[in-house]
Amino acid sequence: MQNLRLIIRMIFGIIIPGGFFCLIICWGLFGILGPFHNYLFKTNFLNFSSWFLIIILIILSYMTGNIIRLSQTDKVDNKSAKYNQKRNRYTSSCFKVLTELIIKYEGELINKQQSEDQKRNKIKKLNNLYKKYDKRVWIFEKFPYPKWQTRKRILYHSETYRKFFEKYPKGMTVTTKEFFNFCKTTISGLNPDLREEISYAESLTRFFAGVYFAIRIGMWIVLGTITLQMIYCILFKFSTQLSNFVVNLFTSNNSTMLCDLKLSIIIIIISIIIFVIFCCINKEILNRFRGIRLKEVDTVYDAFFIVCKKHPEIEL
Repeated sequence: MQNLRLIIRMIFGIIIPGGFFCLIICWGLFGILGPFHNYLFKTNFLNFSSWFLIIILIILSYMTGNIIRLSQTDKVDNKSAKYNQKRNRYTSSCFKVLTELIIKYEGELINKQQSEDQKRNKIKKLNNLYKKYDKRVWIFEKFPYPKWQTRKRILYHSETYRKFFEKYPKGMTVTTKEFFNFCKTTISGLNPDLREEISYAESLTRFFAGVYFAIRIGMWIVLGTITLQMIYCILFKFSTQLSNFVVNLFTSNNSTMLCDLKLSIIIIIISIIIFVIFCCINKEILNRFRGIRLKEVDTVYDAFFIVCKKHPEIEL
């Protein structure tokens, strides 16, 4: 069963993203060489076995898939945060003011002598500010989103869960990634089932980060294909002398048109459609990526809580 999971993870986490990137490269090559099919397929220039091409494609997919997995998820995460800030019209300056107001009102409630009415008004203002704060904090924070995790424990988890994490030093749970990595390491060593869940959540974020970068590169390849096809159309349609010159470079037959104008137009249309689809996919990834990574962090902390309750000897 574990081997089957590894195979499925390798197929969906490595080979499919790598294969997607290879197909983009193939489309770019087809865009360059396709209009010259009159020459290429009348010679042995592209005379390969179909099985040979499939094997090469799988190998390249595995190699590029592993390279894509190295892409930094933090970069996509930051882009996703900026996209959501822009989409929701949130600015960092407004969020800073909101945070300062919350700190100010909390300090006044603790330190100042006030009447009951004044306290109630302050608490009401604080609650309204916290509602706005909770909608924005997860967008402005950086991985692993410590302030949002603290707020989430207060809002949505039991007191036992909240007190469990409060036992750890604030520097571990709020300001560093080391505690997050410590949680993952502890889970991996004590619970194989939860380790699989964490591995799946992490591979999902890496999958979408890899697809995002593959599509970004693919968009440039498609734009290059469109530009090149337009040059083909202009040169080979309106410049007969240049067309004959290029034909003489490749063949001794001047009567054959080297470039297929109709195929170039078809490639341009399809490439434009692909470019639009790529833009939509990347926007959707940016829109949802921060939420996907938040789920990864939630999975790690929840699993760490479960493991520590089953193994009290490792608790702080």
